[in-house]
Amino acid sequence: MGGILTAIISLIRAVPSIERLFLHIAKSLNEARAEKKYEEELDHIDSAIADAHGGVQDSGVSRLEWSLDPDRSPPVSERSDKRSSVHKSGPAGSGEA
Repeated sequence: MGGILTAIISLIRAVPSIERLFLHIAKSLNEARAEKKYEEELDHIDSAIADAHGGVQDSGVSRLEWSLDPDRSPPVSERSDKRSSVHKSGPAGSGEA
């Protein structure tokens, strides 16, 4: 069996056009395998993303209102009994301002 294989390899190397043909076929097979693996990986990523988005509802997101105004302040309750204060510490500060 080894002698037949050696003879085939010698024949292929003796005729450069046959060698180029086999190299081209081998390259095409490798590219096809790589493309198939790449597509499988993309499909896996797509399915993972779809699974992750399974619990998110677009209608809930679209109800949110966004403001592009950078100076927009957050809403403040009109009735609030608490006041903001600054606590000063150190020798000059003796409590709330």
